[in-house]
Amino acid sequence: MKPILVVMFFVLVSPAPGWRLVGLAGQRVVAVTNASRDFCYAATESVLYRGDRSNRYQPVYRYGAHQNLRVRVREGQQNAGQPVCLAWGWGSRSDGVWHSTDYGQSWQVGTYFLYPNALDAVWEYSSPTGLMLVGSDTLDNPPMRSTDAGTSWQLCGTGLPTSQVRCFAIHNYDRRYAVCGTKGHGLYLSRDTGATWRFCGPDSSADVVDATWLEHTVLTLATVRDTTAVWSTTDTGRTWVRELLLPGGSGLFYNRACQVGGFGIYERDSQWQPDTWGLACRSVRCISGAPSGAFWYAGSDSGVFHQDMTPGTNEGKREEHGGVRWEAAFVRGVLVWQATANSQSPMAGGSRQELLDAAGRKVMELRAGANDVRRLAPGVHFAVGAEAKAGCRVVVLR
Repeated sequence: MKPILVVMFFVLVSPAPGWRLVGLAGQRVVAVTNASRDFCYAATESVLYRGDRSNRYQPVYRYGAHQNLRVRVREGQQNAGQPVCLAWGWGSRSDGVWHSTDYGQSWQVGTYFLYPNALDAVWEYSSPTGLMLVGSDTLDNPPMRSTDAGTSWQLCGTGLPTSQVRCFAIHNYDRRYAVCGTKGHGLYLSRDTGATWRFCGPDSSADVVDATWLEHTVLTLATVRDTTAVWSTTDTGRTWVRELLLPGGSGLFYNRACQVGGFGIYERDSQWQPDTWGLACRSVRCISGAPSGAFWYAGSDSGVFHQDMTPGTNEGKREEHGGVRWEAAFVRGVLVWQATANSQSPMAGGSRQELLDAAGRKVMELRAGANDVRRLAPGVHFAVGAEAKAGCRVVVLR
């Protein structure tokens, strides 16, 4: 009998980064926002916490039982004293928008405003200027805006058919553009930092739950004739596409949508799909993340969950081959490249950075910041610095 040669192939498949419970286990989180990749602010019905990815959460404000808290945070890397914004209301002199410039250790009232529940803010990195928008869906108080970190406020309801507003979403890179979701009158667009508004869609009777910017695309979560769905427009409201039916939808940010029940979190790539890897609780009330989709925080009925898509996180795997250090990372849609000349970091090196395919062929040049990799085929790629013996093994996911 002739010997039979048996050849076995082993394929090593690394798991994609998923959601991890990182704090406030067992507590209902009604608002969450990221201060950075590693830190977030999370609000329960009675306490605001500042925490990190290692389950260390410290209370920074106690305000009593309340379910309509809204929190927005922008902490600049060059100016760590930029404000933390907090809005809540239950019909007392304490209602209003408050802000802190010392990581929540002390608070100052920005404006008194009955029952505020709609809030958004963006800040410049070098100074505490920017844009703050606040409103209420309970009383007929006109929405207000501030362009000096809450020092002064102006009415900003021109063009809105109602004073009852559900949400604001300011463009992450151009604060002249913002959208406002109303209670039963649809979504409105501003091109002048919230001073005036015009109807945007998707329906004149839509009850808007939330809205977000996905680069130049506007996504909105709205109820139209008893049907709740995510709608999108790429031409500032001239045409709309209904993308995802989402009963129980509770929030949007960038390319993620969340709901209380169902799958809990959905991700938008070429189409919407459940994003549930590691998500132990499917009752998700709020979501926040980087404008590039590099990392996420989600607030649920069972605590705070975190997902990190940035290269070099501990969800990846580090290896060494031939004296060159490789650091595995998993990306879906966007590769955030932290390139710094003359750095010893594996995510930097040299004056030119490139992304290679598995055969070593160059497929694109990388720039510092977000790089769109949606056109690349799924699989293993290598991000390298041309003048440094360091690199990153990048697994492109779909």
